[in-house]
Amino acid sequence: MSTVTINIKTDEEVESKAQEICKNRGMDLSTVINAFIVKMIDSNDIPTDLPIKSKRPNMFGCMKGKVWMSDDFDEPQ
Repeated sequence: MSTVTINIKTDEEVESKAQEICKNRGMDLSTVINAFIVKMIDSNDIPTDLPIKSKRPNMFGCMKGKVWMSDDFDEPQ
């Protein structure tokens, strides 16, 4: 199997902290990213609870039934 290079852009501090975490576990960042990608392919999904913002705009009424407001603002929840 041939390999390819993937270039990503990230904040310098993020990369540095990620490298340190990988180093403490005896791995390099490339190995961890490859493992993540393989897991994503195997599950056909993103394998963690990443806070990824949807590029799809919210639709009118999308929160119907999901928001509740008490009649008494000071009432504990």
